[in-house]
Amino acid sequence: MPDIFDLRTLIAAIRQMPPAQTFLGDLLFGEGKPFNTETVEVEYRKGKRKMAPFVSPLLPGKVTNREGYTVTMFKPALVKPLRPVTVIDLQKKAFGQDPFADQSPDERAREIIAQDTLDLDEEITRREEWMRRELIFTGKVTQKGEGVDQVLDFGFTNKAVLSGTAVWSNPDSDPIAELMNRRLTIIQKSGITPDAVIMASDVASAFIKHPLIQKLLDNRNFSVGQVDPRTIPNGATYIGSLKLPALDIYSYDEWFLDDETGAEQPMVPTGTYAMVSTRGVFNMHYGAVTIMVNGEFATIRGTRVPNSWATVEPPQRFLQLNSRPLPIPTNVDSWYICKVLQ
Repeated sequence: MPDIFDLRTLIAAIRQMPPAQTFLGDLLFGEGKPFNTETVEVEYRKGKRKMAPFVSPLLPGKVTNREGYTVTMFKPALVKPLRPVTVIDLQKKAFGQDPFADQSPDERAREIIAQDTLDLDEEITRREEWMRRELIFTGKVTQKGEGVDQVLDFGFTNKAVLSGTAVWSNPDSDPIAELMNRRLTIIQKSGITPDAVIMASDVASAFIKHPLIQKLLDNRNFSVGQVDPRTIPNGATYIGSLKLPALDIYSYDEWFLDDETGAEQPMVPTGTYAMVSTRGVFNMHYGAVTIMVNGEFATIRGTRVPNSWATVEPPQRFLQLNSRPLPIPTNVDSWYICKVLQ
């Protein structure tokens, strides 16, 4: 029987785990790309579209410059939650376990390690979803914690704050025109067509109740789309679809605890929506992780890198899950953030 704390055994077990589902991650981000080094290459552009020039067949081809893009090297901060397994843990009944079940310490240890691995992976997944949220709504990736304080700023500028009669709580506002204008701006600046809008709960409510939206839905001679709220996994709700502009509407009802204040904050800032494309304009990169293996340093590539070690006094075994996640956009002009409620 293999050693459950052996590095190869832990890595194999983690690779067999189904990925945790997250709304922003599943909807917008492609599969993670692990790097062989702790530092990852971040490459992105602010999109411009050039046409090939006309040239006479009697003249040589015309040299065209490559579109400008930014390349930088960034070392993502480590995320490394850990759990101890003690003698007391091996003697206690697990949550939901039959109190009369007859288990050996080895079987008990395997159960604990399996559950702890899932729990640690979920903690990292929540951090990744928060980082995606930060990228989308601020245009930055902020990594701040014990011994680390760094910000990767992508120079995101597609932001707007409505005021006066333009706010969606005003019956004279025009949410459809607002969405069409933002969609056109994204297409013009990046060449990428957005196909989804993620709204805060209050924005989704104001949108559905808006007199213009209600009027369009009631007008049988005009097909604006459909409003058909239904819940999908991960705290999100599919509100419906618009035919003009062609957009799927979602609300995302999820919260996180702010690292600095400890206060609960919504994933989608209050009064705000994000217009995005689901066609792979965001990616997750992962730096390699260096750990001690058999007394020597080893740099391991992966989205999750496990590690385990024991102490004699007090007698306990630690399980740690390491990751260096970094969400990045491929084109900084490919989405838009707008605050439509005051």
